[in-house]
Amino acid sequence: MNNVVRNVVNRINRDNYYYNDIEIEMINEPFQFTYEEKKEKKNRNQFLILFFIALAFSLIPSNFITLIIKERENNSKHLQIISGISLFSYWFNNYVFELIKYFVIGGICILFLLAFDFYEKYLVILYLEYGPAMISFTYLFSILLKTEYMGQIIVLLINLILGCIFAIAVMTMRLYEKLIDFADNLSYVLRIIPSFCFCYGYNQLIRKNELYILDEHITIYDKVYFEKSANDNIISLKHVGVDCLYLAIESLIYLIILIILENTLNKSFCKREINMNELNKYNIQLKDKDLNKSRLEINENDVSIKVEELVKIYNVNCCKEKVAVKNISFKLAKGDIFGFLGTNGAGKTTTFKCLSNEIFPSHGKICFNNKDIIQDFYEVRNLIGYCPQFDTILNF
Repeated sequence: MNNVVRNVVNRINRDNYYYNDIEIEMINEPFQFTYEEKKEKKNRNQFLILFFIALAFSLIPSNFITLIIKERENNSKHLQIISGISLFSYWFNNYVFELIKYFVIGGICILFLLAFDFYEKYLVILYLEYGPAMISFTYLFSILLKTEYMGQIIVLLINLILGCIFAIAVMTMRLYEKLIDFADNLSYVLRIIPSFCFCYGYNQLIRKNELYILDEHITIYDKVYFEKSANDNIISLKHVGVDCLYLAIESLIYLIILIILENTLNKSFCKREINMNELNKYNIQLKDKDLNKSRLEINENDVSIKVEELVKIYNVNCCKEKVAVKNISFKLAKGDIFGFLGTNGAGKTTTFKCLSNEIFPSHGKICFNNKDIIQDFYEVRNLIGYCPQFDTILNF
């Protein structure tokens, strides 16, 4: 159109000298989007924003688990415990460190939402509660994982699939009247995953108007009147409120379970006191009494380390057990330099793990300065200088 007008002006200027100063100003205003076009564009933008925010908050937990598994894998955690750090201090310091990282990274995501006008009211509640709940869940889940690389992959997949993708899928079903009950029941089960609570809650905030129309059976002619009611309704326990409640409960529950397992898990993998019949079952016979006596002939006042009838039996699986150490007894006097020799698989590493209280013996007793290493560990650890078999220094 602009070119056509310019051609007309050029012709007038060419044919008539008196109209050389003619100017034409054009104003072009496109047609407004229709209601359906606006709705489609809004839904498309909301889906993309939801997906990328859900993806970002699903990636964060995979970073939580790296340090925890690495420290357990290279024995750095146990070395810290022997050096004087309590289990509470260990988990508390890591928890606070990860929480600060989460608030910084998550806060940047929230600022981007604010900058591009995609922030939804009440999202800050989900943001504040998601961090503690996700850290507690990830720490608890780390007990089941052996390597940091596998841990990162599994945690990422769980949060990406169950948290991000399932949240979008359940919300899609929730918007169909026939699937409301099924979607609601499924959401209550999946909410045990904190990332699902966050993603599903944010999805509900974005779709609050559609949910309110569906739940209250509002007709199209009433839509201009329900904006405030939709905001009030979405934070109720029927919608985002239950996600906030789940996150608050999970922050405590998962942390309590972690503390209980940390104090009992080691015991569950050994038999602390087995009787003679069980020793005979594994062909473990006590040595000749005179031989045992000759090993232990040191004045009690001079003894620094005493090991009596040490036996360690590993549970390989639910049906099979392996005897790693068979009836070791010895005493070390103060000032002794002691070398521990044996073939591969003889039980040297297992014995030192028992001596450092990394694992519990299945039978027998270990004492340092006449203090039992299990019963009085927090006193005994002050007497131990321990160098692990492998390097426990972290890469950073």
